Amino acid sequence: MQANNAKAMSAHVRAVKALVKLKEVEPKVPKGASCKVALLALLAHPKHWKCAHAHMAREHRFCQPKAKA
Repeated sequence: MQANNAKAMSAHVRAVKALVKLKEVEPKVPKGASCKVALLALLAHPKHWKCAHAHMAREHRFCQPKAKA
């Protein structure tokens, strides 16, 4: 009885592991698309998000509306 339970549990564990396999997804940067889409794809990338975030912050600073004198 216990052997059957152990076999059933191991089969159940294998089935659950097969369903829950996690894959690391690498986001693809679209070619020829707008700059914002490319930067959003870089933000999702685990290695490049810091550089992309700094680039977006720099662009945001430079694109501020200028005060009219």
